Amino acid sequence: AFTASADFPQIVTDDSGQFGYATWHSDVSGELIIFTSSDFGNNWALAVNTLTASRPQIATSSSGQYTYVIWQTVGAVIKILGSDNFGSTWTFRDNSWTGKAIGGALQNIATNSSGRYVYALWFDNTPNVKIFISSDFGFTFSDAGAFGLGAATGNITQITTDNIGRHVYAIWGNSSNLITIYFSTDFGITWTSAGTFGTGANSRIVTSDTGQRIYGIWSSTIIYITRGISSFFPLTLIKAKTI
Repeated sequence: AFTASADFPQIVTDDSGQFGYATWHSDVSGELIIFTSSDFGNNWALAVNTLTASRPQIATSSSGQYTYVIWQTVGAVIKILGSDNFGSTWTFRDNSWTGKAIGGALQNIATNSSGRYVYALWFDNTPNVKIFISSDFGFTFSDAGAFGLGAATGNITQITTDNIGRHVYAIWGNSSNLITIYFSTDFGITWTSAGTFGTGANSRIVTSDTGQRIYGIWSSTIIYITRGISSFFPLTLIKAKTI
């Protein structure tokens, strides 16, 4: 057990389960906390606890060697930390983006199996939806563009990719609270809208290892699940199903 009062705890592991990474925001100190384990979760070591943070999110590669954490500072600036040695040391990644995130919207980060391709998604203070992409293990990021206005507050975003990193899917609520999905089939360089799917919040999206099967979920007056089947170019079917 960890003695802490925390918001937004997140945990990930490598494919084998040997390497575990946990992060949260401390309600007491306001700091970003990262713990790591290299023995299947039997023992945990504190890796980071010196940075002010809000709403951290974490992703790791299949081997667990490459791990990335994204968060907002107190001033709502987006920051990314990365580790390329199984969590032993952590360094700041490129933060050349301008503008600030909007409070209340949850940023997100994803990586492919090798850890080479990294995708970050957040709402800036416009509040435009922003996607940044990296093809060099997160050391440099490029702006993939703005994707219209996002919901001003209380929205959860998510971005996901296949094992290779070629097929990427992002979901969020737009300024009209319509669930919106965009996808890329070229490692995040260009993006296409898959449309909107009715009003909702707290959206999540996952994809299969190949990127061919995609599933989204969000909350409304009832829970919605959407299923996508991709022939890789273009996305040929997305439909909503209620449960």
